Amino acid sequence: MKAEIRWSLVRLFGSVISAVAASAAVWGLVGALLAAGLFYGTWIYYVAVMHLASLRDQYRTRGEKPPFLFRWFAWPAAYLFLVVDVLFNAVYGTILFLEVPREWLFTDRVSRWNDSDDWRGDLARLICRQLLDPADPTRRHCS
Repeated sequence: MKAEIRWSLVRLFGSVISAVAASAAVWGLVGALLAAGLFYGTWIYYVAVMHLASLRDQYRTRGEKPPFLFRWFAWPAAYLFLVVDVLFNAVYGTILFLEVPREWLFTDRVSRWNDSDDWRGDLARLICRQLLDPADPTRRHCS
């Protein structure tokens, strides 16, 4: 199992490097650094939105509403992430999976490929298990 995870991490790293290299061919080194930063920044934003979802669930469990100012700042950030996710899927998803998107959201794309037996399925499972599921409060983001 550990060897499989290591091999999957190598493939994910290779896919990210391929995406960065593709942008480097178009935009040069600055573009490649920008692309890598945007990839990482989008993931950090995703983790933050998943934390907001976790906090929302904690309040609901207690039968309470989050404080007004918390909601005032949190929900626009969560809704803005939908726009970021659509753009991420259109750019990075297309490069990583070598296909034009059929879905609006990146999660929907990796969920579609999750059961596939080819390299796209391996990549989708790796992204889900290593990047998306651990940050989701349910631990099942791609299911």
